[in-house]
Amino acid sequence: MTRALILITAFLVLLGCENHYTVVTEQGTIDLPLSKAIANAETEQELWNLHSRAVDEGDKKRIEEYIQKQYNHNPEQLEKRELNASSEYLKKQNKRRMDYVKSHFLSKDMKELILQGSYKKGMTKEQFKASRGEPTNINEFENDQGEMFEVWTEGLFNERKFYFKNGKLEFWD
Repeated sequence: MTRALILITAFLVLLGCENHYTVVTEQGTIDLPLSKAIANAETEQELWNLHSRAVDEGDKKRIEEYIQKQYNHNPEQLEKRELNASSEYLKKQNKRRMDYVKSHFLSKDMKELILQGSYKKGMTKEQFKASRGEPTNINEFENDQGEMFEVWTEGLFNERKFYFKNGKLEFWD
């Protein structure tokens, strides 16, 4: 099984068909194919963070096998660490949301939205970041009427775009 996975991975790398992931480097945030994202990880925690963002089971399996090989973990240890990494990610999200809600005067509805990781029209960029986290990408967009929007992209493949006008969420697609 492992040999087949390695052959498939090598084939995908040669074809350039690997899923891409956003990673933070000294040069900033960049998108890398999975094999390079794995190689770029400097710690086991970074690998588990990558694992928590993996878009399909094949990528998760490749990361787990790499961790097992690099850090000599048995399958039970891997399962425990996977759960810990996922819960750490969720804890960080929840802490960000809770810290923001506690430190800002907000309506009850806005507090609920942020704590749930949701959004609505009229939400400020700051509120949106508290709720959803940092966007993957930010661009500017001018519509047919000459109105300027700041476009925040979330996600790498199933991208969702959020359009801000004058610092407030106007619409999304």
